[in-house]
Amino acid sequence: MSYYIKVLSELLTVSREDNSFTSAMESPALYEALLAYASGHLSSLDSSYSVVALRARSKSLNHLSKALDTSSWDSLHPESTVAVSLILLTSEVCLGSHKGWYSHLIGAKHLILSTQSTVQLRTEPSGGLRDFTSFKSTPGGRWILRNFAYHDVISSVTLGRGPLLNGRYLEGITDVVDTYLGVASGILVMISDISSLDIHPKGEDDVVEFNHRCLEIEDTLRSWTYSTVSLEPLSAIAGAYQASALLYLYRQKRQFAENIKGYFGLLPASTLSMDDLDYKIHLAVRNILHHISKVPVDHISESCLLFPLFLAGGDASSVSQIKIVRQRLQSMLKKRQFRNIHRALDILETLWAMKSDDTKQEGDKSPDWTTLLEDQDEPLLLT
Repeated sequence: MSYYIKVLSELLTVSREDNSFTSAMESPALYEALLAYASGHLSSLDSSYSVVALRARSKSLNHLSKALDTSSWDSLHPESTVAVSLILLTSEVCLGSHKGWYSHLIGAKHLILSTQSTVQLRTEPSGGLRDFTSFKSTPGGRWILRNFAYHDVISSVTLGRGPLLNGRYLEGITDVVDTYLGVASGILVMISDISSLDIHPKGEDDVVEFNHRCLEIEDTLRSWTYSTVSLEPLSAIAGAYQASALLYLYRQKRQFAENIKGYFGLLPASTLSMDDLDYKIHLAVRNILHHISKVPVDHISESCLLFPLFLAGGDASSVSQIKIVRQRLQSMLKKRQFRNIHRALDILETLWAMKSDDTKQEGDKSPDWTTLLEDQDEPLLLT
């Protein structure tokens, strides 16, 4: 129940500090969403709660539908309604609805954008840039943006496409200790940039531009730091996400290099150096696991470690590294019983078995978790 308690605590704290954020007691939709999440989690631990969980989910969806009614929805105070979508998203993930969660994410995106457009039309007839001022102006709104970005940006990695909203809107609102990533929220901006890279070039100019952009992102990532004072384990989580973003960047570069083989002429050496990329990936995996080792097992903060653990497991190069990832995921699953942890571990177990298969022929392409996800045709959210 740690996640539920964390979310509820954050909502209540924000509602006290920010009058524009409707508290759960004042919003039936938000209240029912929290009950749906809690009862759904209980049903995963005790099947006798299944009927109660289904009834709570039905009520929460009904209240969300009413909250979205154009005749009653107050678009000037959208935080609680977007929060409902995000809580229901998390509930779907934890209960194993691997397609349902994305619908709530898309809904949250449209709520954020529609409100932004409404405010701009009222205050700026010319439209202006989408800077999400209406959300950034309140503590609750800033928390919603970080919450949305966490799910949107992390999902872009496993979906293999850019996020629904470019993560640049996070700039200026990550210098806090957040309930999801502690002091690491700023890393989401760079992961968003990596997901937005085009790994299917159409000419040599695209290749040069890709290589230049990768160097920029890598330099930014390596020099990134947080200004908020933080001790372990939050600083360790920040290090794990920083190393994970670098690993993701190198994976994108590796796939890019595979895609352009035989199609273009002389290219920058750093684009095609597979040995160099493999070595950087190896170092990134080692760094991820090093930072994760500093996060105590069963500590509440480890709830956000699924993403770095999965990435590290996908490119683990030794039995000892695989053992570390497996044991940590098994421990997290035993405590939380979240279905996305179970599915992530299953995918890694399949991948590890394929990599150790002695029947592989020389020259066969090494298996990868991206291929396994494509074959399953169900999105995986690592939050």
